[in-house]
Amino acid sequence: MGISKPGAFRLSVMMWLLLAWDAGAQSAVQPAASPGQSSGQNAPAMPLERATITSGLDSEALARANPDRVVWLDAGDSGRVLGLLEPERSASPKGAVVLLNNEGLSADAGVIGALRAPLAEAGWAALSMGLPMPDYALQKAWQMEAEPLPVTPTETPAPVDAAAKTNDSVMIDVIEKDLKTLEQAYRKQQHERLQAAIGELVRRGYSPVMLLGLGLGADVIVREVAANRPAVSALIWLTPTFQAGRAQSLPDLMKAVNLPVLELFSQREQSKEAGQRQALMSRAGHQQYRQQPVAMERPPVRRDAAQIAARITAWLER
Repeated sequence: MGISKPGAFRLSVMMWLLLAWDAGAQSAVQPAASPGQSSGQNAPAMPLERATITSGLDSEALARANPDRVVWLDAGDSGRVLGLLEPERSASPKGAVVLLNNEGLSADAGVIGALRAPLAEAGWAALSMGLPMPDYALQKAWQMEAEPLPVTPTETPAPVDAAAKTNDSVMIDVIEKDLKTLEQAYRKQQHERLQAAIGELVRRGYSPVMLLGLGLGADVIVREVAANRPAVSALIWLTPTFQAGRAQSLPDLMKAVNLPVLELFSQREQSKEAGQRQALMSRAGHQQYRQQPVAMERPPVRRDAAQIAARITAWLER
């Protein structure tokens, strides 16, 4: 008799987080030693700092490099967020698209930065945004949740002291609450950022407004629309990646979304995941979901922007 999979996962998360937090959780900032103070064993112990959601998207440098496109968005508790806006280049505006980059990428990085111009040429204003990485502990927990646990049915578990088992259970509960708090903070941050972007485009008179997410940005936009129903008319997933271990929940999320969704995947890779998503959506009866293969890299690169924009505008104007 071994540990159940949920119990083993929870224990694995607990053990990993204890080790990570002991080492500073990688994301904690270590203060420099003051003059004359050694960094060795005699240095006073510093209080442990819990990691927080950070961006690291070089927003100020991007703003200086793109002064004509800069839009500073007020995202409430999440502070100022940089958007880069390319207005439509036609006499008859067709609407606007919020372009959300993959995790850890800025508002101008890669294909997202390159998509603004061809969309604007086609009559669609394009507002690009970066997507901060979640806390490292949260990333690791999601990764561990998705990884299969080894099955060792022949192992006999060692006797567990009752008091130790109680202490472990208390520690697991504490850590799970911390992880839940981190995930809630991450979702709240993305909600505030997207609402600020949508609100800015609506304030400028654009209608309809669409959301496009690259990679894990697709996961963010579908969860945001399912949970909060922002004023958008359609979603576009560009070579999407969904939060590890939770792709099976997509049909239920799509019921809440209830909007047209276009998925563009790389024809060169023939994504197995894309085929699985198509099957899931078909079985769930989601008639507004469409997939199209595109001859592009995975992930797409800047030179792919023109043909991606052509697919998007053709679908939007169908």
